[in-house]
Amino acid sequence: MMKELGSNKRIFQPIDDETWQKEAIKTLKGAPFETLYTTTYENIKIKPLYTKSDIENPHSLDHMPGESPFVRGTNLLGYTAKPWLVAQKLDQKNLSIFNQSLKDDLTNGQTMIHFEVTDSANPASGLPIYSNEDLLTVFEGINLEKTPLFINTGANSLPFFTLLFDYCKEKKALLHDLKGTVGMDPLSDLVRNGSLHYQVSALYDSMAFITKWAEKMTPNLSTILVNSEPYHNGGANAVSELAYSLATAVDYLYACIERGLDIDEVAPRMIFSFSIGSDFFIEIAKLRAAKRVWATIVDAFDGNMTSQKMRIHVQTSAYTKTHYDPYVNMIRSTIEAFAGAIGGIDSMHVTAYDEQIQSSKRIDSRRMARNIQLILQEEAFLTNVIDPAGGSWYIESLTNELAEKAYALFQEIESYGGMLEALKKGTPQNDIETTAMKRRENVQKRKDKIVGVNMYADLAEKPVVVRQTERIKPDQIKRIIGLEDRMKKMIVEANLTSYSSEALLKSTIIEVQPLEVQAIKQHRLAEEFETLRTSSDAFLLKHGTRPKIGFIHLGTIAATKARADFATGFFEAGGFELIHSAGLYTGKDVSEWIHEHPLSAYVLCGKDDMYRAIVIDLTHKLEKTKITYYLVGDLSLEDEEMYRSAGVKSFIHSQTNCYETLLSLQLEMGVARDEAN
Repeated sequence: MMKELGSNKRIFQPIDDETWQKEAIKTLKGAPFETLYTTTYENIKIKPLYTKSDIENPHSLDHMPGESPFVRGTNLLGYTAKPWLVAQKLDQKNLSIFNQSLKDDLTNGQTMIHFEVTDSANPASGLPIYSNEDLLTVFEGINLEKTPLFINTGANSLPFFTLLFDYCKEKKALLHDLKGTVGMDPLSDLVRNGSLHYQVSALYDSMAFITKWAEKMTPNLSTILVNSEPYHNGGANAVSELAYSLATAVDYLYACIERGLDIDEVAPRMIFSFSIGSDFFIEIAKLRAAKRVWATIVDAFDGNMTSQKMRIHVQTSAYTKTHYDPYVNMIRSTIEAFAGAIGGIDSMHVTAYDEQIQSSKRIDSRRMARNIQLILQEEAFLTNVIDPAGGSWYIESLTNELAEKAYALFQEIESYGGMLEALKKGTPQNDIETTAMKRRENVQKRKDKIVGVNMYADLAEKPVVVRQTERIKPDQIKRIIGLEDRMKKMIVEANLTSYSSEALLKSTIIEVQPLEVQAIKQHRLAEEFETLRTSSDAFLLKHGTRPKIGFIHLGTIAATKARADFATGFFEAGGFELIHSAGLYTGKDVSEWIHEHPLSAYVLCGKDDMYRAIVIDLTHKLEKTKITYYLVGDLSLEDEEMYRSAGVKSFIHSQTNCYETLLSLQLEMGVARDEAN
């Protein structure tokens, strides 16, 4: 009801939740209100409307940015005082080319140096740095005292730190002025690869030493990395990704504390790296929940307020990216980067649109990815506001639920003896596999849509030209020369005489019998459908045409449009070219059209009454031919049985497993086998 306009008066009467729900039900035309709910992979029910009543325990609303539990950010002024760092990762193998690319990027908006280092046990990945000369080449012309670092050293950072120590001595650079992260994360390597080629206890010795050494020598450098990417790229939901990352961090805390360090020496030297997926609001809430739970955990260790602050690096997801229609990846990355920025972070890497196709050496794709961050900062003005998500009933509710669920799962992992023991049992791996299978099924049925792949496929697209990826040759696999002598110098310099270079050297020795656990398979959501498209592309290359299917419209085109559009997209997702008929009205018309267009498979699309009038008679007439028929529509079980007995192979509707249907047809037509030949 309208009220009189006036100063500080309501224009409309407030409406409570119950009243709104009653009005909403009227618009549903008999459907239950619960049909408006959706359930996430985290088993969280998403409501259509959120109000203040949904915030039962509004923890974050009681605190300002910079206050524990730091859900709203770890510093008082947020991005207005310190924007997140633009940390685009470079992955060239040629050190000189890497250096030139890095200088170009730093000149054009990048604010952090980001790369991974090759591990002797896994030489195919990362930057091959084995000597002072290598590091001099990588950092030639770069002022490390002014440019923060984000370097993932894999399972062990000690070898790289020995080189960095010598580099700074030679260049007369101050170790004390280095900022950022040079971090090791052995459990991440273990679960990604399924094996760890070094003694875990020796790696933890190395972790504790480097952390203690850095406290004296490089106080602004983090030394411990917790990377969620193996869980995320395995298909984990947000709860699992958070819980397993936090459990990993606690394993590292215990390892360092057992080796004589204090919680306030270790926790501030940790940084978490999270992958940001496509579920926009879940990803915002994930980062906020992570900060809350971490503060709770460190507080339980009696850590101080500084130690309770979680520092976060994010990268846009590799799991969501596609090989086909790759330019759409720029849109995906923008949404993911936006979510990351809103969630509150310290640094970010945005994947290039072609990063999953080739090593990102293309200047244009690197520039576009970097510019996504710059646009968010300088054109969208995200750095002009502090915690814009704070107070949103929806986001606060999600944050609460994710935090509670993640903490509960974290406690379960602790009951097994920690993350390493849980990985040995296979518990996280099995949990993630269950979620991954659900995701896979929903993609196969097109409930989860991937634009350009299982929906809206563009069969005429021109592929991105792929450049040859650099490979590490056997003679390039080296070890750092004089490693023990270098470590001795580091120990003396920091006056850490309780540490032995001989003992630390054990962390660099590859074990004959590596520790093995069940690996979490790293994959992307689009891979299965991309395999179908690849088979179609190979068929096109060999035969000059894509595999063809006849598409028969029963009745007027207008009358069949909704079903026809759905079925067209369904088959195009498998790389099939559809030959459409005009509107056909009789069995005779259909038979003649089939004779004029001889193919091995046909889609029959019309209204249910047209099927009854035409389909059975048609299939009987052509029963001696080896033709596969598909019928479009979700029919009754009785009708389906009738048409199946008449020769219809399958029915195309929203519950049909699109991938399995298309794979079966490709095998039947020799398309899938064509790729293997």
